[in-house]
Amino acid sequence: GEERAHRLAHKIMSDPAGRERLKRFSVSQRVQHWVLRLLFVMLVITGFPMKFADRTWAGPLVSLFGGLEYARLIHHWCGIALVVGFFAHMATAFMGLRRRVRALQSSGAGGWQKAWLEMPMWISPTDVKKTFQLFAYLLFLRKERPSFGRFSPAEKFEYLGVFWGTALLGITGILLWGEQISSHFLSGRAFNL
Repeated sequence: GEERAHRLAHKIMSDPAGRERLKRFSVSQRVQHWVLRLLFVMLVITGFPMKFADRTWAGPLVSLFGGLEYARLIHHWCGIALVVGFFAHMATAFMGLRRRVRALQSSGAGGWQKAWLEMPMWISPTDVKKTFQLFAYLLFLRKERPSFGRFSPAEKFEYLGVFWGTALLGITGILLWGEQISSHFLSGRAFNL
């Protein structure tokens, strides 16, 4: 079993076409992923000490950045970069969707709806079906584990969580940054929420 898997992996990796098919993410996607990680970590380690300034651990953490003024400056610039990256990612995804729609329309195989459902990170009806099959397998109600495509439903769900989480962080960050203006439109309860 293991030796056979190694031989197969070696055969696939030695063929340029096979190597390309195994590549899950483009260089751009990998860069976006690492930039997102870095920005998220920087936003956490600069934002939490400001939110919980009364805690004993907050002061030393703010001091690492040279004081509150610099921690706030870093937090704001990382937030701006996160929002810009989010919109750049959305533009890239939309352009890919448009290319797929055009290809489907030119071949007469469908349009926007089909292209949307075939997006790599969108949870499709097939993913839902295979998730139930996985549960059945895990509960010993099914003999074979279902196979998934390039991305599993769990990975797609996580992507959608990061997507909506980033949108929410961006919106709330902008509201809190412009607290003097946004407090004219939102109550104190909305800020606490």
